[in-house]
This record gives sequence, structure tokens and C-alpha cells, in this order.
Amino acid sequence: MATLIRDRSAIVQTAEGQFRIRPDTADEDPWRLTSDALTDVRNGAIHVATGATYGPVRVTVEEWTGSAPVDDQCWDVISERSLHNLASEDPHFPSSSLWMGNINDSEPEVLVTDVVGHVRIRLHALGRDSGRAHGDTTEPVERYLLQVWAEQAPSAPAHIYGSDAVMIGRLGAGNLSVRQDETPGAGEHTLAPPSQPMVKDIKGKFSSKSFPLWYPGDR
Repeated sequence: MATLIRDRSAIVQTAEGQFRIRPDTADEDPWRLTSDALTDVRNGAIHVATGATYGPVRVTVEEWTGSAPVDDQCWDVISERSLHNLASEDPHFPSSSLWMGNINDSEPEVLVTDVVGHVRIRLHALGRDSGRAHGDTTEPVERYLLQVWAEQAPSAPAHIYGSDAVMIGRLGAGNLSVRQDETPGAGEHTLAPPSQPMVKDIKGKFSSKSFPLWYPGDR
């Protein structure tokens, strides 16, 4: 049975309807074209979609020895996806960690984990619809929980539990979608797992004006 190693909490500033989880040295996600209820992947980093356009959100991080037990009693939406945190090859910066923070790099980043290799992240969200109703916030109205553990190989993104209006705005009737605005590279997965319904491309259906999630080329 997996056990909790440590936990920490922080306030993270969301910008343009998202915050970011990034490794020091990234390997491209084979499911980078797949969007789920909470996340997209861009340039090796996970972008977490928030309800608020700008403002603080409260994030708790738990590091586990293995797959954590699922708690679906206190959260609106839960999803999972993997990141590959590569070992550093720079002798001046030998550590390799995962960090979370503002996509504009305007605030100090917060440590997620020092695990090197394949990392599974279970993301929980509460209050995104309230954040969306506010638009810009000055106090946290949204809460997030990141449960992280090492895994042997990357796993496909997965929808674990729940729904909210932000998820429906991103994905329509399904719980995963595949972006059509980029050409897949060699070996990349271009379809959602068969158990998950595929829906319309979120960029084609929802612009950054109707849902504030930044895409390259929107500016």
C-alpha cells in the first residue's frame, strides 16, 4: 500500500486562466496532443486550467511512495497525467525537479518533487466554477491537490472523477479531447484511449476570448 512521504501547501498565481507544472529538464509527452478535464501539455510542461483568469489559487502537493488512494469526496474534478523529468546533464545545475508556478514567471516557483524519471500526477480541483464567475480574484476561491509518485513508464492521461462547467467548456460532452492544431510527431499518440469519448478540438470550438487559456499564436 502506498504511503504519504510529505506534503506542502502554497499560493500560486494563475494567469490567463492557468498555472504551470514544469520539469527542470523535460522530455516530450507522447500524449501531448490530448487535453483532459484539467490539463494540457505545452513544451514539456503541464498547464492546469483554472476558473479564475487572474488571481491566487491554493495548491497542496502530496508526495507518495506509489499510487495514492483516490479521494473523490471533496473534489469537483480529478484527472491524472504523466511527466518525464529527465536527469540533469549540466554539472553546474545537477539537480532536476518539478516546479509549479505562474506561466509568466512573475512569481517564485514552488517545488513539486525531486523525483527523477517518470512521474504520475493526480490533479484535483475544487471551486473552478466560482473562480470563473469572479474572473479576476484577489483571494483564493479555488483549491487544488497534486498527488505525485514515481512510475516505471508513462501512462495515458485519465479522467478519474467528476465534472464542472470549466471542464464542459473545454471538452464539451467528453472527458478527453485531441488537439488538431498541431501535427503529431513520430511515435506520438493521436487518439484518446478507447474508453474515453473523443470530442471536438477545444481550440476550434472555444477561443481564448470565450475561455482564457493561452495558446501559441493567440497573441
